[in-house]
Amino acid sequence: MAIDKEPQIRPSGIYLARDYRPLTPEQAAFEDRVTRGFAGLRGIPSTHPHVVFLNDYARTVPAKLASLRQPAGLSEEAARRLMSQIPPSDREAVCRGAMVRLQQETGYLEELRDTGVDQVLTEGLTDARLGASVLLTQKDSAISRVIFKEDDGLYLSAFNAAIINGLLPGPEEMMVSLVSKGTLPRIISVLDHELTHDGQFTTAQQAALLGSFASLFVVPVAALSHFGFWTAAGVSAASQHIAGKITEALDNDTMVGELHASEAAAASASFGEPEIDEMYEIAAHVIGGYGLERSLLGVSRQTLSALRLLRISGKTDLEIGKVISGDRLDPSGRKYVRLSEAVNELMGPWGITDERTFAAVTSALFARFDLERMLTRHQAQRIVTEELRREAGASGWTNPEL
Repeated sequence: MAIDKEPQIRPSGIYLARDYRPLTPEQAAFEDRVTRGFAGLRGIPSTHPHVVFLNDYARTVPAKLASLRQPAGLSEEAARRLMSQIPPSDREAVCRGAMVRLQQETGYLEELRDTGVDQVLTEGLTDARLGASVLLTQKDSAISRVIFKEDDGLYLSAFNAAIINGLLPGPEEMMVSLVSKGTLPRIISVLDHELTHDGQFTTAQQAALLGSFASLFVVPVAALSHFGFWTAAGVSAASQHIAGKITEALDNDTMVGELHASEAAAASASFGEPEIDEMYEIAAHVIGGYGLERSLLGVSRQTLSALRLLRISGKTDLEIGKVISGDRLDPSGRKYVRLSEAVNELMGPWGITDERTFAAVTSALFARFDLERMLTRHQAQRIVTEELRREAGASGWTNPEL
């Protein structure tokens, strides 16, 4: 929550009723969704370990939701005023320092660690250790207009490279976004999304795809030099057909790959696209954005739930990527084979034998995940606001000029 003038903090550290802003419709809906997420636990034997843990957590939910109503940041205008007081030559160091503090004191950059984007933020793109090559293009440049229509990112599996439509934001844009919204500029989530695809492909897959791509040019050129134009034309058509079949067999399934990359980006506390923030929104976005059949919407939602559950169980994006690499829908078209098996394997160690308990536990785990993500974002917003105020020369939370 961002404000222009911050209330004086109480000696007890507790905010009074007048310190809170009225809930927005979005905040009210979030609180309702989190609360309802734990409702299914009622009536389930409390001796079950996961139920005991989640019931204990549920008792802390009201206080956690109340903490989110406390002011944490500043308005964009106030944040820019403070940034203007920091010499331009110092802003990069200030931003890096804030990122390092978030990395050390919070879980704000945790989801970005799997792709190496956290290193991009703390060390810079040149020094970051990434799994794929990254090419940043100037928006509206010639290459940008040729490659990009609506999306702002592209992952080329055959070349293990990500092309991003835009440049990394400067320190002012980063700091202002964090202080005013608690999130990072969109280009960061685009980079995280595209680099997530890297973990979905094996080295053998990428090598075979590159070979298939190369055959489109090498074979016809060789035929042209030895047998003439018409033979080469026929060979070219045959090569395209064969290469297409090979690529189709080796490439990953579009829906599960895009759902995973989208879910991974949205799982980060730094994600700042509220229109595709929730599970059903992500599912609809992938179906519509990648030209998939509307009839797959239900399957995409179930797939998203499975992916999120694997994340909550502790699997990294690299581990999830290995699960879905080469995965396909089963004959019924209702679930991905390997992904479904991975989720079923969770029920055994968790000691869950019936689907009702599993559904209730899953719902509560999702609610807890969403709440913890927002708490982390709130904490990060407050920390970066403190950093900005300190670097700009403002003291404490009571500066009357703000």
